[in-house]
Amino acid sequence: MSNLLRTAFFLGTMLLGISGVRAADWIKLEAEDVTVMSDGRRSSVVEFAKDYVAFRTAAHEFFGRPGMARPKSLIILHTRGRDFRDYVATSQKNRDLFSFSTEVDGRAVSAMTRSSNWEHTFRLATEFDTIWLMRRYGWALPTWMSQGSGAVMSTAYVDRDAKVVVGKSTTLAHKWKSGHMIPWERFFNIGRGSAEYKGDKNQGAFHAQAWGLMHWLLLRDDAGPQRFQALAEELKERSWLEAVVEVGGVPIDDLNKTLRRHVRSRLPTRSFPFDAEAVERSFVITALDRAELLAAQSDVAAASGEASRADLLYFEAAGLAPNLPAVLEAGARRLRRLGEWDSAIDKYKAAIAAGTTNANAYVEVAEWRLNRSSSQMGGGIPAVMEPATAEVRRALELSPGLGEAYRLLGRLAYLAPEPDPTVLAELSQRVGPDFWGIQARFYRGLLLNRLGRTQAAVLEMEIVLSQAEAGSQTAENAQSQLQRIQLAPLRADVDQAYQDGDYEKAWALIDAWEASPANRPEHAAEILTMRHRINDRKKVVEQRALDREMRELNRLLKAKQYRYAQEKARGLLQTEHSETLQLAFTRLANQVDAIATMQLVRATNADGQWAETIELAETYLEQAPPDQKYRDQIEAGLAEARQNLANAPTSN
Repeated sequence: MSNLLRTAFFLGTMLLGISGVRAADWIKLEAEDVTVMSDGRRSSVVEFAKDYVAFRTAAHEFFGRPGMARPKSLIILHTRGRDFRDYVATSQKNRDLFSFSTEVDGRAVSAMTRSSNWEHTFRLATEFDTIWLMRRYGWALPTWMSQGSGAVMSTAYVDRDAKVVVGKSTTLAHKWKSGHMIPWERFFNIGRGSAEYKGDKNQGAFHAQAWGLMHWLLLRDDAGPQRFQALAEELKERSWLEAVVEVGGVPIDDLNKTLRRHVRSRLPTRSFPFDAEAVERSFVITALDRAELLAAQSDVAAASGEASRADLLYFEAAGLAPNLPAVLEAGARRLRRLGEWDSAIDKYKAAIAAGTTNANAYVEVAEWRLNRSSSQMGGGIPAVMEPATAEVRRALELSPGLGEAYRLLGRLAYLAPEPDPTVLAELSQRVGPDFWGIQARFYRGLLLNRLGRTQAAVLEMEIVLSQAEAGSQTAENAQSQLQRIQLAPLRADVDQAYQDGDYEKAWALIDAWEASPANRPEHAAEILTMRHRINDRKKVVEQRALDREMRELNRLLKAKQYRYAQEKARGLLQTEHSETLQLAFTRLANQVDAIATMQLVRATNADGQWAETIELAETYLEQAPPDQKYRDQIEAGLAEARQNLANAPTSN
């Protein structure tokens, strides 16, 4: 009987004679890469832990990185289903739920209980754990690769020869044999939000195809781990189909036939030595602090949708051990769910002071520092750069491959007063086609641009935009940054012309860019923004110039310096201006000329200088527009002067 089957048997026997397990009966088993909390008998918990470590041993052989500590998961193992369902949300659809897995502050957490199909329950937990584990090892993988690898690794078991065996057949093999394959062009673009992934379309086909593809790549011979690593690297720079064909060593036209032959024949497996006795000796088993259990259950309850139950569990934990790191962190997560960010950060800070090894606590505090630096902390970004960087690096020590930490490392490098080229290599370690790998690439692109490597930065942003797992916000940010990088030469020239006040030149530069091969349709919005900026500034400057001249001319008219006002107004038209300002000055000069002429006609008429009045009026009326405001008054003055001159006595 395999260890897995023995565990199922032991879990069944644990139900006998157990009614109302007390908190003191819970134990905590610490292994190298898993912590198990359970109310079961010690012997059965040990058997379960050995099965889990066996699975992890195989996973480490395929996905582990040299010198990198094994990421640690948490399992809450119940002997009774009703205790499990007491805090894990169930519904009509999942009333037979026996396991629930989630990620809590970067750690995989699974709550489990005995079921009639224990092997299936175990597989669900290990499949989730595999996907999480690969991320924590720093592998940046697309959905199909992580999902398929998880399905393959979930079959791990210990055989009679004390070896871990991976790769036996599952129900997915039957689905593959009976179903139709999804076209590869569509398959490689399926993400977690796709209908095929969620089962709303072609139910089960994607998961079966992902399992079959990864089974072939991982287990067709002993080179599976090397092939996996090569594929992960190829995916960073090539299309996913090209990478699979290259690493798989099979022409694209033969891929379907090769995979069908692999799945329909006797499936190959891979085995690894497993020293169960040595593993058992490494276990550290202690009584479980009830507050720690309650804190963990609170997180699971919240993740499953049982918010009220989560609160009750947390409050009970806080009443027992308010300063326990696990309780402080559970409190931080509760406050974060409520939107009380500052209070949540205080809890995380307290957990750090209490010695937590939760990498996410350091990430949360570091990000909070950055987000608050410009307004609440004084001194801006430089004031928080050192502590935030230290916290991010501590997070990476505790959890190598943590995507959230790499994203924050990139953000810090981008915001630093001086760009640090050494961070490029660090970000490159996490670049890949998964969400966090795309974040690392995005910030690597920003840093490359700051370092003056424009073409490399453009390439990075274009790759981000081509990734299925990027997400709408990341794609929008990448598109915006790409436009900024591509338009940087134009923006620099336009800004200089803007600063020089040469708005016509700025406008001409934009016109030339739009007519050049460098222009792209996606540049239209930002170019329009540039035009609006220039136009708005031009309007302000021109209005100020117009207002200044109007004030001076009004002063001259009020001072009855009519001839000087006319000369000055006409002089405005002798200087080159923009078309808009030239038109405004023309209107102003015409108005001043009319007012000044009218006043001079009145003055000369009053002084009896009718000949001069007639000359002034006739000269003006010959060139003045017929709708001029003061034309009637000037014509009346002209008629009066002519009449006066005709009636004037003549000398003998």
